[in-house]
Amino acid sequence: MSEATLASARFVRFARQRPPSAALVFDLTVQNESRGPRWLLVPMQLPSDEGGVFAVESMKTPGEHPTLFARVLGRGGRLAFRLGGGASVTLHNVALTWWGDEPSEIDLPLEFAASVTLEGTDLEHWFAEKATVLSGKGLSVDIGVAQLAGSKTTEGREALPLTAVRSTAITVRVSRDAHD
Repeated sequence: MSEATLASARFVRFARQRPPSAALVFDLTVQNESRGPRWLLVPMQLPSDEGGVFAVESMKTPGEHPTLFARVLGRGGRLAFRLGGGASVTLHNVALTWWGDEPSEIDLPLEFAASVTLEGTDLEHWFAEKATVLSGKGLSVDIGVAQLAGSKTTEGREALPLTAVRSTAITVRVSRDAHD
């Protein structure tokens, strides 16, 4: 790995939805060992798609220390989180759409980027409010309870490319056998 960014995932559950899709739910632990903040991009569906995106939903967790992150919608949809330099964070209940038969192992592609743009504009400008920078060691966030805080769409809901700048892609292998 060229960048000092680490990740691991733990399978939580598999739930059939309207055929042929299902929800795969993970707990995802990530470390940003770089000094500066980085975006974490997680595909919203597996297998992932390189298509364009047309909307950004700002999602906010409840509680004393709410977290604001994005669901970027479209064929190339991603969950987007802002990680502070040196941060170590566990994101609980990360739900992704799975297309296909129930898997025994999943390769979860992740991307860490210095910046992310949509239609040439920094992703953060598409948020309803400023994205939370997840910082510190051992932070734990349950994104499964997040609620919609606002959304913005591209003009005419046209699918546009989501661009990760100075990015590192890694793949985390998750085995269902490792489930508690």
